[in-house]
Amino acid sequence: MAYWYLYDGGDNTNTSSTSDPSLAANWTNATDDILAVIALTSAGDIVFVASDHTETESAISFTLAFGGVIGNKVKYISVNRTTGAVEAMQDSTGKLECVGRDLNIIGYVWICGMNFVSGDDMYIAANTNGHILLDSCKLSVPDFLYCESSNHEIEIKAINSDILFTTEGTFRLRGGILKIIGGSISSSVAMTATTLFTVISEGCTVILKNVDLSGVYDNTTLITAATERSEVRLTRCKMWAGWTVPDMTTPYSGDVILESCDTGNGYNYFLRVNFYGRTQQDTANHKTLDFSAKMVSSANAKEWTEPLRFKLSEFYATANPTLTVEYIHEAQGSGSGGALQDDEFWIEVEYPDSTDEALGKLDQSNRASTILATPADQDNSTESWTENLTGEVKQKSEITISGGAAGIHTVWACLAKPSTTVYVDPDVTVS
Repeated sequence: MAYWYLYDGGDNTNTSSTSDPSLAANWTNATDDILAVIALTSAGDIVFVASDHTETESAISFTLAFGGVIGNKVKYISVNRTTGAVEAMQDSTGKLECVGRDLNIIGYVWICGMNFVSGDDMYIAANTNGHILLDSCKLSVPDFLYCESSNHEIEIKAINSDILFTTEGTFRLRGGILKIIGGSISSSVAMTATTLFTVISEGCTVILKNVDLSGVYDNTTLITAATERSEVRLTRCKMWAGWTVPDMTTPYSGDVILESCDTGNGYNYFLRVNFYGRTQQDTANHKTLDFSAKMVSSANAKEWTEPLRFKLSEFYATANPTLTVEYIHEAQGSGSGGALQDDEFWIEVEYPDSTDEALGKLDQSNRASTILATPADQDNSTESWTENLTGEVKQKSEITISGGAAGIHTVWACLAKPSTTVYVDPDVTVS
């Protein structure tokens, strides 16, 4: 492992570099050009970058092809030249900027505290294999931020830093995994693009945790409606004003899942959207909890075969419990008095097998026995609800497990009647 130094005041001799970034001689002999440093490094090397290093490039397309291999990345660390302490670059004192041009970052590299400014689009591991970890970095992008490749993973730990869109304002995704953990995503002006994440093709996985999104321009849509076998999951993120998630338009669309996300003016317990509809918290209609799961099936749901399916609850229970789920709706079913029938709504339970506890079982006995069976009404209920519905019908579904063992039980609510709204109590009764 070798140590290298990047500083615009260096003399490019690169002689006798040591591991001490507080040593003045290391900065005197530093390389002043990032491409020259990249050419010098090998897998496992460490490059100390002066936090006040400023470099401007105007090549037609500027590519940073960092070295390293998947298990032995090159590390770039922004530090204070005097103290040697880790110190992130700031706009006024340090940055690597492409003027009016694209910036392409590829390879196997861990970068800490650097400030990258693209003059047009920015590409991260685009159209190539790569594993790029950006920790406490800042990315400024006028147009598109591309993460396109059939095999790549990008993890951005943006603690105390930003991903800033200055004009267009959208991620363009194709394949691979994008992880953004901490920090923020924002836009400095009204964005030309109206969607934050655009999935082009091939599918992808997008994971955001603890990200401040409140600076995204108002009324921007989270993701495109046709997400092409993708999954998008946001956890504990602060949303922007007027954020929306569209209905998913193809059977190949994956799930869009939000957990504990809101604008700061309330608390969004959950939102899950897929081809079969959407499920989200509702605080106007509920039992003892202060919310219910509002399930709204799309026209794509089909009785008995293709339900909107939502994981209602997961808990430890002793062997062979009876599990009861309560729900309410505005006479949405095909049964007596508008009751939902057992091919339109049912519950399913996953539980450990008593003969082989490593193997789980799925109980669907609350559903009509076969697709050809005559549907029957689910049971009526007399439970009390806080609600504002018209012509409400209260019902319940119940399963008594047989042949199970003590352990984790998972309860799913299944709404198979198309274009139907049902409010389900997540507080499953165990007896």
